[in-house]
Amino acid sequence: MNTAQAKQDLKNKRRLLVEGLSKLAPADRKDYLEKLEKQAETYLQEQLKAALAITQRAVTLAAILGAVIAATAGLVGTLAARQLDLGAHYYVLAPMLLCLIIALSRIFRATMPDRFYYAGTNPVHWTDDVVQRRNLEEARIEQLALYSESITDNTASMKEAQGFLRSGYTWIGLALGAVLCGEFVIALSLIAKHGLPSLP
Repeated sequence: MNTAQAKQDLKNKRRLLVEGLSKLAPADRKDYLEKLEKQAETYLQEQLKAALAITQRAVTLAAILGAVIAATAGLVGTLAARQLDLGAHYYVLAPMLLCLIIALSRIFRATMPDRFYYAGTNPVHWTDDVVQRRNLEEARIEQLALYSESITDNTASMKEAQGFLRSGYTWIGLALGAVLCGEFVIALSLIAKHGLPSLP
């Protein structure tokens, strides 16, 4: 099922929920509204905690990665300034640094705040309902539909952040792979040229 179809299905379910709640007997409707409001508000609060955890992980990883990049670049610069020839090792360090920089940019994107919806509403948004003397239960039913939409939007934002974080981890893995493979090839070429070191 594609994303557009999933969104349409969810929209239809929200419409059915509103219609179903509107048709219930007043006593049953009141019970459902109280239960569903509590569930929706709890869900939104838990989503906020999860989103903050994702952001915290991304910020911590970005700080560590930034320090690693700075230290590696500084070390390479210092060795180059001392005219110490690293030879083929430069060919290993360059792709590693490039992969780490790309990883940092992906992880940094995961730290940036995105649109997020919370439990509850600003009372000013109830002005029209109060002025028009709308039935409170009708307004609460609409509020539930809004909560449902907010939960869906929050889920999309969190998936996007997780996607950037996952992409960052992939690029870190590529950086480590580049170093390990490159140094392994260098070691093999040195053994091929000079043979294995003799045991003492």
